[in-house]
Amino acid sequence: MGHKMVYGIAGSACSNMAALKGAGMIDFHLVVRGGSAPTTNSWFVQTCNDNGVSPVFNNGNDGIPGANGYDYNSYYAQVAAIGWHAAGGESEPNAEWKAIMANMIGMDYGGEWNCCNDLSNIWVHQMSGERVSGHGMAAYLETYVGVCGVYLCHDAVVKAAVACRDAGCKEVGLMIGGWMVNHGVGAQPYINMINAIEAQGVTVSGIVLWWGTGTDMNSTYNVNAQVIRDLQAIWPPDMRTLKERFAGNIPPTPSAKHIPHIWCGMVDQPDLNKTNVQLGGTVGTNGIQGWLDTSTNDWAKPESLTAEEKAAIVKPVTLGSRDAAGSNAWVAEVTPNADGNFSAIIPSPSAAGVVHYNWAGATDDFGVEMAINWTAPPPPTSIDYFREGIEANSFWLRGDVKDANGNIIKNSHVDVYASIRNLETWELLENVWLVGGESDESTGYFNWKVACDKPGIYDAYIITLNGTVRQNIERFEIR
Repeated sequence: MGHKMVYGIAGSACSNMAALKGAGMIDFHLVVRGGSAPTTNSWFVQTCNDNGVSPVFNNGNDGIPGANGYDYNSYYAQVAAIGWHAAGGESEPNAEWKAIMANMIGMDYGGEWNCCNDLSNIWVHQMSGERVSGHGMAAYLETYVGVCGVYLCHDAVVKAAVACRDAGCKEVGLMIGGWMVNHGVGAQPYINMINAIEAQGVTVSGIVLWWGTGTDMNSTYNVNAQVIRDLQAIWPPDMRTLKERFAGNIPPTPSAKHIPHIWCGMVDQPDLNKTNVQLGGTVGTNGIQGWLDTSTNDWAKPESLTAEEKAAIVKPVTLGSRDAAGSNAWVAEVTPNADGNFSAIIPSPSAAGVVHYNWAGATDDFGVEMAINWTAPPPPTSIDYFREGIEANSFWLRGDVKDANGNIIKNSHVDVYASIRNLETWELLENVWLVGGESDESTGYFNWKVACDKPGIYDAYIITLNGTVRQNIERFEIR
């Protein structure tokens, strides 16, 4: 059995962190869009702390610098103060890398390009000849190429690993593309790559399993579980956190400082942040705008807030949405109360599909995303009714509309029509609309008093708005 290695995993969500830790994962790399606010997803740090694992802020990918549009030093000072163990990506310019290392551990994701002929790792190219500084750096190198085929880059990765070691990286490891197993790549090519790197005198520190933006870490692991188990059978998991592994390079615990924070969720849903709702319905959402004390990672006490911070709490917050096509829309703007509490109603969109919602605060802070899968209503298949007597040329009509499973469909629109015939000759006198509308929102029942002010024989029926379901009513006479 070989030396221990670190096993990490990357994605934009983690549905069961405890399960992944149980599978030997210790570093959790949260993928966010480049240029996102430094306080984005600060909740993830607390989740990692609760599970005893390392939170890593991966915010620079696909050519977009992580702190795009911000002052680099100020940005990463805030990221470090929140408690992230490391930050980085594959798209940071030199000045940004130096700002990261000046404030916290850098995480180099070593992107590959040019079809394995070269490697766009910073220590091979843009920072060649320079050295790691500040709090240090870990380098986990892309092993794959995807721009001109799908295959591994054995020789280029070995070259980059040596360059990272020579530049002073404390950890040098491999990044495995989660999709590669679907192209027939098992554990053996990575075993060969690790052995080749270590033959150059570089100890491979570990593995990061990557499937980037829009992916759930647990789903990525499930696809690659056998590959990870095969590697762990040779190199067992090192379950020390990044802070523990980089002891001596970690910045000192910051003094008490306040950073903006929003907590938000959906009301009366089993999961605060994701749910399924039928089109036409609504979902309540509420939250709190305030400040976190970085020394406790909890809400700052009111007496510790400055006048400016107290004023920010009651500034309006906005709710936006992003649909599956990537289109953004404004949903609502509300003003929190003096304690920072706010709420709103999310209306139904016009089409089915998953829509992501996000509260933005007055101080450039964003709450966790809420995902609603708006589902198309089931089609009606039957109408049940009960007619109660005929008195004074009117009667009560009660009933409901059901789907194929016998479930009552609420807010169903039905109409009642009748053909009126002469009492003596059966001649058709006229076709009339008697009553109609939506069934009750809470129970799904309709309950109407139907007026029949013309004498005759009534052949009446109930019909859904789209005309797909029709139910005849027992014939009756009005004299």
